[in-house]
Amino acid sequence: LEASASADLANGWRIERAVLAFVALGVLLRVARYLTNYPVWGDEACLALSFPRRGYLDLLLPLEYGQLCPIFFLWAELTAVKLFGFSEMSLRLFPLICGVGSVFLFRHVAGRVLKGPPLLLAMAIFAVSLHPIRHSAEAKPYATDLLVALGLLALAIEWYYSPERTRWLWMMVGFTPIALAASYRSE
Repeated sequence: LEASASADLANGWRIERAVLAFVALGVLLRVARYLTNYPVWGDEACLALSFPRRGYLDLLLPLEYGQLCPIFFLWAELTAVKLFGFSEMSLRLFPLICGVGSVFLFRHVAGRVLKGPPLLLAMAIFAVSLHPIRHSAEAKPYATDLLVALGLLALAIEWYYSPERTRWLWMMVGFTPIALAASYRSE
């Protein structure tokens, strides 16, 4: 019986190390995609044209070329452009931060609802999935949407597991206006 428990523990540690390896791989793939610094594509360019001529309040007005974006995303992009200059790298910095953050937040969310091999499989799929990687290096709000959705899901899961602790519910309520201002679906 003791040997079985020891084997289970060793297997659990191996799975946890593999999960952490996929977390690292997910971060590495997102950063590598960002560092390729590939040319701006059409939709990014249409959005990027809003930043050189506008201030923070001007971004509340309709954007050029029919672009729609959540205001917090626009302000984060403008801040990056003001701090680091107008370039592909500065325009894609905030989506990269959101993409990397989503890897860690996904690990937390998945770890709350899955254990063992299912957790490993979920983390592996998320780490190497093309769209989350690609959107982490695009000047569009899709990586932000993923991070916001995972944030709301994480708070909901925490509240589900301990409904007597209303702080999770209040954190959800407090995060909702931020989520609405940061999420593409709020437009």
